[in-house]
Amino acid sequence: MIRIGIIGAGYWGPNVVRNFYQIDGSSVVRLADLNEARLEFIKGLYPDIHLGIDYREILNDTTIDAIYIATPVSTHHTIAMAALKAAKHVLVEKPMCKTVDEAEQLVDMARAKNKILSVGHIFQYTPAVNAINNIITSGEIGDILYFDSTRINMGPPATEVDVMWDLAPHDLSILFHLVNDKPVSVRAVGNSYAWKDKSINDMTYLHINFDTGKRAQIHVSWLSANKTRMTRIFAEKGSVEYDETRNPKVIVYGEGIDNRVNLKESQTKKLAYGVGTVSTPELENYEPLRKECEEFLHAIVMGRQTVSNGTVGLKVVQVLEAATKSIEYNGREIKL
Repeated sequence: MIRIGIIGAGYWGPNVVRNFYQIDGSSVVRLADLNEARLEFIKGLYPDIHLGIDYREILNDTTIDAIYIATPVSTHHTIAMAALKAAKHVLVEKPMCKTVDEAEQLVDMARAKNKILSVGHIFQYTPAVNAINNIITSGEIGDILYFDSTRINMGPPATEVDVMWDLAPHDLSILFHLVNDKPVSVRAVGNSYAWKDKSINDMTYLHINFDTGKRAQIHVSWLSANKTRMTRIFAEKGSVEYDETRNPKVIVYGEGIDNRVNLKESQTKKLAYGVGTVSTPELENYEPLRKECEEFLHAIVMGRQTVSNGTVGLKVVQVLEAATKSIEYNGREIKL
């Protein structure tokens, strides 16, 4: 039985409690949050969990094996570092930290303490992304050429990070899950159009170059109530379209048909081009957060890393930090 302590009971925290609570082999024994109203909410759902406002009580509890951190990003490094020093396994929400230096410190400490460090990049656990990964590794569409993603929704009521640090970690984690190549440089532009704090961008375009020549573009915005979750992957022998807001979520397009190629002068048929084969892979049916929690527990038992491990979290923060610098320098290319 792996005993879990949860720090943070805001928007995401109760979902985490529910999943760990329901998984055989884990037990949620303590939860901490500064908001006593949130603690009362959790108490009404799970009266047997010990509640408190001081997260250090969880870290000091020697019977607790692992910590889930669902707090603002500015607190991630402090809490996660303290948890690792207290010999706890750690699953921390995205982004892992607010700076590369902080993220590197956590990765090093987890290695030194021989503890699992995982990051809440939940889209790495979705049925759709796993299906796309299978399509790519099978060679069905050939080598990836470039990746294009758009993620738009209304902004949060309050925030300490801009839209890029809020939304782009999802797309970056998907990108790095599907593309194993090394990112070498970043360009980014951003603006604050409607946000009340003009120092916080509510729209960003992020461009990433890889050492193999692959490219990726990620567009994130808080400027529309029309939720958009569209990712397109273009490859040598076809393309994949992934839309989290519709069914089917994943559509695979073949190379296409084009009778304009090598046309003889004597032929009189109508010239045309269009899609060739179109397929929709069957997706598994499970809750991604449940899968994320289960893999974290399994990693602890087996002593191996999760797919959303600390190294992946560090890679995401490296790109975000470089992109922030690029925005400050009006889109200048920043080497990684």
